[in-house]
Amino acid sequence: SNSSGFTYDAFVLDTKENAEEKIAKNLFLEIKLNKNKCYEGETIVAEYFLYSRVNLMAQLDKRPGFKGFSSIDLPSDAATGQFNYASKSGKVYKVYCLRRVQLTPLQHGELEIDPLEISATVSFLLLKQGQTLSSIDPYYPDKTKEVAYQLTALPTKVFVAPLPEANKPVDGYAPVGRFTMKMVGPTQKLA
Repeated sequence: SNSSGFTYDAFVLDTKENAEEKIAKNLFLEIKLNKNKCYEGETIVAEYFLYSRVNLMAQLDKRPGFKGFSSIDLPSDAATGQFNYASKSGKVYKVYCLRRVQLTPLQHGELEIDPLEISATVSFLLLKQGQTLSSIDPYYPDKTKEVAYQLTALPTKVFVAPLPEANKPVDGYAPVGRFTMKMVGPTQKLA
Protein backbone atom coordinates (compact mmCIF):
# COMPACT_ATOMS: atom_id res chain seq x y z
CA SER A 1 0.00 0.00 0.00
CA ASN A 2 1.06 3.61 -0.46
CA SER A 3 1.17 6.36 2.19
CA SER A 4 -2.58 7.03 1.76
CA GLY A 5 -3.47 3.38 2.42
CA PHE A 6 -4.32 2.67 -1.24
CA THR A 7 -3.53 -0.94 -2.18
CA TYR A 8 -2.99 -2.37 -5.65
CA ASP A 9 -4.60 -5.77 -5.01
CA ALA A 10 -7.55 -4.85 -7.28
CA PHE A 11 -5.12 -4.44 -10.22
CA VAL A 12 -4.42 -8.19 -10.11
CA LEU A 13 -6.77 -10.94 -11.31
CA ASP A 14 -6.29 -14.54 -10.26
CA THR A 15 -7.48 -17.23 -12.70
CA LYS A 16 -10.19 -18.33 -10.24
CA GLU A 17 -11.65 -14.78 -9.90
CA ASN A 18 -14.50 -13.35 -11.99
CA ALA A 19 -13.34 -10.10 -13.65
CA GLU A 20 -16.78 -8.40 -13.75
CA GLU A 21 -17.42 -9.15 -10.07
CA LYS A 22 -14.03 -7.78 -9.11
CA ILE A 23 -14.66 -4.61 -11.12
CA ALA A 24 -18.13 -4.13 -9.56
CA LYS A 25 -16.57 -4.29 -6.08
CA ASN A 26 -13.80 -1.80 -6.91
CA LEU A 27 -15.27 0.77 -9.33
CA PHE A 28 -18.39 2.96 -9.11
CA LEU A 29 -19.85 6.41 -9.83
CA GLU A 30 -21.58 8.64 -7.29
CA ILE A 31 -23.49 11.93 -7.45
CA LYS A 32 -23.05 14.20 -4.43
CA LEU A 33 -25.18 17.28 -3.76
CA ASN A 34 -24.38 20.08 -1.34
CA LYS A 35 -28.08 19.82 -0.35
CA ASN A 36 -31.06 17.81 -1.54
CA LYS A 37 -33.79 20.19 -0.31
CA CYS A 38 -34.04 23.78 -1.50
CA TYR A 39 -36.42 26.51 -2.66
CA GLU A 40 -37.29 27.35 -6.22
CA GLY A 41 -34.47 29.62 -7.48
CA GLU A 42 -31.99 28.52 -4.78
CA THR A 43 -28.77 27.14 -6.27
CA ILE A 44 -27.30 23.75 -5.43
CA VAL A 45 -24.05 22.12 -6.56
CA ALA A 46 -23.94 18.61 -8.01
CA GLU A 47 -20.63 16.75 -8.29
CA TYR A 48 -20.06 13.53 -10.20
CA PHE A 49 -17.33 11.34 -8.71
CA LEU A 50 -15.61 8.22 -10.02
CA TYR A 51 -14.29 5.90 -7.28
CA SER A 52 -11.67 3.47 -8.55
CA ARG A 53 -9.38 0.81 -7.17
CA VAL A 54 -8.64 -0.67 -10.62
CA ASN A 55 -6.44 0.28 -13.58
CA LEU A 56 -8.72 1.74 -16.25
CA MET A 57 -9.17 3.89 -19.32
CA ALA A 58 -12.60 5.54 -19.50
CA GLN A 59 -14.67 7.74 -21.76
CA LEU A 60 -17.91 9.61 -21.21
CA ASP A 61 -20.85 8.08 -23.10
CA LYS A 62 -23.78 10.20 -21.92
CA ARG A 63 -23.77 13.61 -20.32
CA PRO A 64 -26.59 14.13 -17.86
CA GLY A 65 -29.57 16.35 -18.64
CA PHE A 66 -30.94 18.68 -15.99
CA LYS A 67 -34.67 18.89 -16.69
CA GLY A 68 -36.29 21.57 -14.52
CA PHE A 69 -32.95 23.28 -13.76
CA SER A 70 -30.77 25.90 -15.32
CA SER A 71 -27.15 24.75 -15.16
CA ILE A 72 -23.67 26.25 -15.18
CA ASP A 73 -20.60 24.02 -15.37
CA LEU A 74 -18.02 24.74 -12.66
CA PRO A 75 -14.30 23.96 -12.81
CA SER A 76 -13.36 20.38 -11.86
CA ASP A 77 -10.23 18.24 -11.99
CA ALA A 78 -11.59 16.16 -14.88
CA ALA A 79 -9.37 17.69 -17.55
CA THR A 80 -6.15 17.31 -15.56
CA GLY A 81 -6.77 13.75 -14.36
CA GLN A 82 -6.02 14.74 -10.78
CA PHE A 83 -7.47 12.63 -8.01
CA ASN A 84 -7.72 12.40 -4.25
CA TYR A 85 -7.79 9.39 -1.98
CA ALA A 86 -10.92 8.62 0.03
CA SER A 87 -11.96 5.75 2.25
CA LYS A 88 -15.35 4.12 1.70
CA SER A 89 -16.58 0.88 3.28
CA GLY A 90 -13.12 0.14 4.64
CA LYS A 91 -11.35 0.48 1.27
CA VAL A 92 -9.23 3.39 0.00
CA TYR A 93 -10.17 4.57 -3.51
CA LYS A 94 -8.74 6.99 -6.03
CA VAL A 95 -11.53 9.57 -6.41
CA TYR A 96 -11.86 11.66 -9.57
CA CYS A 97 -14.26 14.63 -9.78
CA LEU A 98 -15.61 14.21 -13.32
CA ARG A 99 -18.03 17.13 -13.32
CA ARG A 100 -19.23 19.96 -11.07
CA VAL A 101 -22.45 21.76 -11.95
CA GLN A 102 -24.31 24.64 -10.34
CA LEU A 103 -28.03 23.97 -10.68
CA THR A 104 -30.87 26.41 -10.14
CA PRO A 105 -34.34 24.83 -9.95
CA LEU A 106 -36.87 26.60 -12.17
CA GLN A 107 -39.91 24.79 -10.78
CA HIS A 108 -40.97 23.21 -7.53
CA GLY A 109 -41.63 19.56 -6.76
CA GLU A 110 -39.42 16.49 -6.76
CA LEU A 111 -36.84 16.88 -9.52
CA GLU A 112 -34.40 14.22 -10.68
CA ILE A 113 -30.76 14.82 -11.49
CA ASP A 114 -29.74 12.47 -14.28
CA PRO A 115 -26.71 10.22 -14.01
CA LEU A 116 -23.80 10.21 -16.39
CA GLU A 117 -22.68 7.05 -18.17
CA ILE A 118 -19.12 5.90 -18.76
CA SER A 119 -17.54 3.15 -20.86
CA ALA A 120 -14.38 1.80 -19.27
CA THR A 121 -11.70 -0.68 -20.19
CA VAL A 122 -10.21 -2.23 -17.06
CA SER A 123 -6.77 -3.78 -17.35
CA PHE A 124 -5.77 -6.57 -14.95
CA LEU A 125 -2.41 -8.18 -14.34
CA LEU A 126 -3.05 -11.93 -14.58
CA LEU A 127 -1.87 -14.37 -11.96
CA LYS A 128 -1.96 -18.09 -12.53
CA GLN A 129 -3.12 -20.23 -9.62
CA GLY A 130 -0.46 -20.26 -6.89
CA GLN A 131 1.61 -17.53 -8.58
CA THR A 132 2.77 -14.46 -6.64
CA LEU A 133 3.37 -10.93 -7.91
CA SER A 134 7.11 -11.25 -7.47
CA SER A 135 7.23 -14.35 -9.68
CA ILE A 136 5.58 -12.73 -12.74
CA ASP A 137 7.75 -12.60 -15.85
CA PRO A 138 7.31 -9.03 -17.18
CA TYR A 139 8.04 -10.26 -20.73
CA TYR A 140 5.38 -12.98 -20.71
CA PRO A 141 2.91 -12.04 -23.52
CA ASP A 142 -0.35 -13.10 -21.81
CA LYS A 143 0.22 -11.34 -18.50
CA THR A 144 -2.70 -8.87 -18.80
CA LYS A 145 -6.41 -9.09 -19.44
CA GLU A 146 -8.61 -6.19 -20.58
CA VAL A 147 -12.32 -6.14 -19.73
CA ALA A 148 -14.94 -3.71 -21.10
CA TYR A 149 -17.29 -2.35 -18.43
CA GLN A 150 -20.23 0.11 -18.38
CA LEU A 151 -20.76 2.45 -15.41
CA THR A 152 -23.83 4.48 -14.49
CA ALA A 153 -24.48 6.45 -11.31
CA LEU A 154 -27.91 6.17 -9.75
CA PRO A 155 -30.16 9.19 -10.44
CA THR A 156 -30.52 11.58 -7.50
CA LYS A 157 -33.68 13.35 -6.39
CA VAL A 158 -33.98 16.93 -5.13
CA PHE A 159 -37.05 18.23 -3.33
CA VAL A 160 -37.73 21.83 -4.40
CA ALA A 161 -40.17 23.79 -2.25
CA PRO A 162 -42.21 26.61 -3.78
CA LEU A 163 -41.49 30.16 -2.68
CA PRO A 164 -43.93 31.50 -0.08
CA GLU A 165 -46.77 33.51 -1.66
CA ALA A 166 -46.50 36.32 0.92
CA ASN A 167 -44.37 39.20 -0.44
CA LYS A 168 -43.58 37.27 -3.62
CA PRO A 169 -42.41 39.65 -6.39
CA VAL A 170 -45.02 40.20 -9.10
CA ASP A 171 -42.45 39.96 -11.91
CA GLY A 172 -41.55 36.43 -10.80
CA TYR A 173 -37.90 37.25 -10.07
CA ALA A 174 -36.90 36.33 -6.54
CA PRO A 175 -33.26 35.70 -5.67
CA VAL A 176 -33.09 32.98 -3.04
CA GLY A 177 -30.28 32.46 -0.56
CA ARG A 178 -28.04 34.45 1.74
CA PHE A 179 -26.36 37.46 0.15
CA THR A 180 -23.88 40.08 1.31
CA MET A 181 -22.90 43.28 -0.42
CA LYS A 182 -19.85 45.44 0.09
CA MET A 183 -19.25 48.85 -1.47
CA VAL A 184 -15.72 50.10 -2.03
CA GLY A 185 -15.37 53.66 -3.25
CA PRO A 186 -12.48 55.17 -5.18
CA THR A 187 -9.37 56.11 -3.17
CA GLN A 188 -9.08 59.56 -4.75
CA LYS A 189 -11.34 62.49 -3.84
CA LEU A 190 -14.25 63.16 -6.12
CA ALA A 191 -15.12 66.71 -7.24
